[in-house]
Amino acid sequence: MDKKINELVKLFEEKKYISVIEKAEGILQEDKKHKHANNIIAAAYEKAGNEADAIKYFNLLIEYHPNHFPPYLNLGIIYRKNGETGKAIELLEKANNLNKNNESIISNLAECFFQLNDYVKAEDLFLKTIDINPLSLSAMYNLGNINFSKNDFEKAEKYYETAMEIGIHPQILINLAAVKQKLGKIKQGLVLLEDVKKKEPDNINMLNNLGSLYLENNDFDKAEEVLEKAVKLSPNMLEAIRNLAIAMIENNKPKEAIKYQEKIIKLVDNMQSHEELAQTYMLCDYPYKAIECYQNIINNYEGVKPIVYVNLAECLLLTGKKDDSKTVMEKALKLYPDEPIVLTQYAKQLISNTSDATKAEKLTEKVLEMDIDDKSEAYYIKALICRFKSEFDEAIKYFKLSTAETKYEDIAWSYYLKDDLKELSNEITGLTNKNKESRLISALATHLDELKVKENNYNDFCPDPLNFIYSSKLLKDKKQCDVIIDELNNFYYKEGSIETRHQAYLTNGTQTAGDLLSFDDEVIIRLNNLIDGHINNYISDFKDKENIFISKFPTNGVKSGWYILTESEGYLGPHIHENGWLSGVIYIDIPKRKKNEGSIVFTLSGKTDKKYKKSEVIDVTNGDIVLFPSSLWHRVNPISKKTKRLIIAFDYQPRTQRFMFNRKSNIEIKSND
Repeated sequence: MDKKINELVKLFEEKKYISVIEKAEGILQEDKKHKHANNIIAAAYEKAGNEADAIKYFNLLIEYHPNHFPPYLNLGIIYRKNGETGKAIELLEKANNLNKNNESIISNLAECFFQLNDYVKAEDLFLKTIDINPLSLSAMYNLGNINFSKNDFEKAEKYYETAMEIGIHPQILINLAAVKQKLGKIKQGLVLLEDVKKKEPDNINMLNNLGSLYLENNDFDKAEEVLEKAVKLSPNMLEAIRNLAIAMIENNKPKEAIKYQEKIIKLVDNMQSHEELAQTYMLCDYPYKAIECYQNIINNYEGVKPIVYVNLAECLLLTGKKDDSKTVMEKALKLYPDEPIVLTQYAKQLISNTSDATKAEKLTEKVLEMDIDDKSEAYYIKALICRFKSEFDEAIKYFKLSTAETKYEDIAWSYYLKDDLKELSNEITGLTNKNKESRLISALATHLDELKVKENNYNDFCPDPLNFIYSSKLLKDKKQCDVIIDELNNFYYKEGSIETRHQAYLTNGTQTAGDLLSFDDEVIIRLNNLIDGHINNYISDFKDKENIFISKFPTNGVKSGWYILTESEGYLGPHIHENGWLSGVIYIDIPKRKKNEGSIVFTLSGKTDKKYKKSEVIDVTNGDIVLFPSSLWHRVNPISKKTKRLIIAFDYQPRTQRFMFNRKSNIEIKSND
């Protein structure tokens, strides 16, 4: 009989599992309780992929030999791998009672508790494994996994590096790289994964984590490349799909990212996936689609985060639905009365869109009275409110308390509004090297230069903005031009289609709320295409000019537009579009008038009571389009009584993150089996 068993062992080692099964069955026909024959046939069935028969024979072995530990161990391993952790623990503990201090039993028990997130028991058992065998690669590796899961990355790093000293395995390198990423050691992590890539170029886990590291390193092209390969190899790997979407978004390809985020929703329909899709719709300037996503989240999920309501309200504002936006924020305020982000963002919307300074201030003061660490946003909005109320010294005080990126620009603007030229000059001098792309600072510098407060005052952005005015017809063909102008005129007067908002510089007139250019209407879509064409012409006309305005002209910018209607003696005071880069006006309905009445006037100063050294007046007619640097001061001359003037104004500006997005990439560690 020993000879037959030795033969079975040899066949098993040669991986001839079918032969093992056949010969073992012959032995069991003679002795159905044969310990070794039952054990090896069960193992052969498992190796051959017949788990059901493997379980059958292991159970028979337990029935015949209840004090024999291997079947308990082997069954426990099967159940652990199948996720039946409770059964596995029961069997493995029986095995441990029969054979104390067995490395395999204790290690597998540790794996079970790790699966249950019982890191305390798992860690104790793996440490016990190391006591038995200090060179246990599996134990060292899994101790790294446990500490990774506990967010103790320094300890995890130590165990992974010790495991590498015992025996280098690709998965150890992958997990160690994930730890390096968590510790901010990005370049070290990249070296580790590039090494794995050479040996295992199709390792899915490696490709995903390498893509994540490239994202952390702001190498979006490489991130996209490896993540596309990961998704191609494993089309349903959620982590890789999500990371690929993030890479495309960061690489200024949000529209390409949408199809992957939509795929995520098909694979796992949860709140996070819908929220991320909504955020991407916003990046693509699809506010209507974003609104659908946010409303779907609110209607179908529990535990909705306050930011969902805030972003939805912002989307509604962009589509001109000011009242709906207010309703959403009122609901958010009712649900989250003490949530700082709801209070501050609602206050910001109130002051920006309804001029309700009283309510905005009340909401902001509530945040300032809270016992919270970060009050920066509340300080900033308080400053905006004070400035709105012409309390400029108070505004400056609160701007200084905030950590907003634009705080120094806001302080300078406050001095401008206060007409404190001395402090304005001092402030701009201090901003000389802070932000050479600031349109606001450029405008204020030209203002000071024009008034001879200080010569050559920090104006590297566009030193001679009057030379960058562009004027043309929206369409060269007069008939076609007249048609779209009539359509745009009719679009404005559609009953109830467009809400209005406060405009501080507008007298006897109204400005539409939201972003006109985001409307999902055929005429607006056509208008967007025409504007894009003129922007391209503008860039071509001025491409040889040497200044920041041209050299750093945003290639992937975003447009926003609005109607302005001026009526009896209406006009626009001097202003700039500090958030824009390039601004424009399209003339829809210009009445018959005296020379220069209702014309746009460009100057180098923002004060009408000062004597202008230089100015440019553009006398326009219906169908004209005028483009100019957003930093250039401009105003509109008053129109006569009993006349109306309708135009579309727009900005083209760098793409910025207006909403709160979750762009954190997904890294994965893999436990040992």
